Amino acid sequence: TLLLFSCAHRGDWAKRVEWEELALQNIPEEEAYPDAGAVILLDEGTMEIFSTGQITHSVFERHRIAKIFNTRGQRLVTVAIPYNAQTEVEEIQARTISPQGKITLLDKKNIYDVNHYPEFIFYSDQRAKLFTMPAVEDGSLIEYRYRLNIRSRTFWHFWSFQSDYPILRSRFTLIGPTD
Repeated sequence: TLLLFSCAHRGDWAKRVEWEELALQNIPEEEAYPDAGAVILLDEGTMEIFSTGQITHSVFERHRIAKIFNTRGQRLVTVAIPYNAQTEVEEIQARTISPQGKITLLDKKNIYDVNHYPEFIFYSDQRAKLFTMPAVEDGSLIEYRYRLNIRSRTFWHFWSFQSDYPILRSRFTLIGPTD
């Protein structure tokens, strides 16, 4: 069984990888998925809805780890985090772990705020945080996580358990208010 919830504790996340937690013997090589350019090892999301009287907001957290086999997996290297005026994107963390174990962190200055749908003027309020994973080479692991603080009464989020790439573990947790 894969234990991939966290590659390292939050405080040490930027400095080291807990290889034991990755269960390296279970991370597939390219031969296991010859038609895929990458494999998503973990795709985990948690949506918690808070309600205090008339005020409702929710927090969505995402954590994804993938192994890039070759250039066909490069589509996973560019990450877009969509949001709107009701949403704050918080705590973006991203890193690449080379096949040799070297950790390269995403520099915050390489996170861009862009129009999510530039060709459609009616969706000009739809924004995205956009970044490219650093120092990716064949055989690298990429990992990123972020939080969305959504100040809205609308539960608009979605989750897909499938992808164009094989997904070994996908989990979505929805936590509702007690009332």
